[in-house]
Amino acid sequence: MTDYAQEFMEMTEAAKTMIPLMRDMDDRAIVDKWITRVKTLQSKDVNVLKHRNNFLKYFMGIIKRTIAETGQSPACCTWGKPEPGPFDKQLPPPKPLPYQCHWTPDKRTYVAIQPLPNRGAMVYMAVAEKPELGWEFPKKSQ
Repeated sequence: MTDYAQEFMEMTEAAKTMIPLMRDMDDRAIVDKWITRVKTLQSKDVNVLKHRNNFLKYFMGIIKRTIAETGQSPACCTWGKPEPGPFDKQLPPPKPLPYQCHWTPDKRTYVAIQPLPNRGAMVYMAVAEKPELGWEFPKKSQ
């Protein structure tokens, strides 16, 4: 018997002992249904066994919280958090969004646009009747 199968058997037995500690009969029926459903997942693939155990660990955490609401705490469970899966990887930091600005050829109008993630865009526009009276033109770096 593999480690995953042994761990699964221990967790299902522990989950069965936790059912009587639940007050709500509907919750008991739901827990029993899911334990039965998980037990039907039989496979020789290690990934299937690992994901089955991860689900059961998560499910037992929910059962523990449900029982804790009644003021009891089951001491039957020593399993930690589920193993990290392929979708649990840290996302890379977001890349800075492009900033665009544009001067009209006569230098009377300046427009700047900065996209805002999941919000839209910030648009700035400045217009001058006589640009030679006060615009400070940014120096282009080469």
